[in-house]
Amino acid sequence: MKRTRQTLDELLTCKAEGAIHFSNQRYYEMGTRSSRLLAFQLRKAQSNRMVAKIKHPKLEELMISPKDIAEAFGAYFEDLYANSNSSSVRNESEDFFSKIHLPSLTEDKAQDMIKPITEQEVLKTIITLKNNKLPGTDGHPGEFYRFFTEQLTQILVKVFYYALSKGDPPQTWSEAIISVLHKEGKDPTPYEGYRPIS
Repeated sequence: MKRTRQTLDELLTCKAEGAIHFSNQRYYEMGTRSSRLLAFQLRKAQSNRMVAKIKHPKLEELMISPKDIAEAFGAYFEDLYANSNSSSVRNESEDFFSKIHLPSLTEDKAQDMIKPITEQEVLKTIITLKNNKLPGTDGHPGEFYRFFTEQLTQILVKVFYYALSKGDPPQTWSEAIISVLHKEGKDPTPYEGYRPIS
């Protein structure tokens, strides 16, 4: 009886090892191509990152279509950032800064601060842009500016000069692409359960 049990254990172990080897072989053979296994894994990973439903901040209704979800988040963040420019926030900032003693600039440094931006400053900034970063609302990553440095430097200097001298920066400078991450342990239905990253 002991010998039969030992033989059965060896057969089951051999069968389990064979199944593992077969699944590993199947994974590596089919994993590099567009296959059911890869599609399943991608679908599973993507479903973990998607927002399935959200409660609209103003309408208090549950939104389930991707377009409605995007509009709900847009309305929430637009309202949030519009209110951050209110006079109460400005008064809080003024109160905070009036209580601390910051060093003041010398006359020479103050004059340097109001000088027009130079080509050398723009070049230095372009050179320090990091690779493999997502682009802003203009759709151009840092590598684009680095590649076309020669052509863009003078144009950027003119844009900065106009914005600073007229006090009228382009509207896109105050825009951002916001992605949301679900806060772990929070209910995914209300918008407060997500952390914005821009």
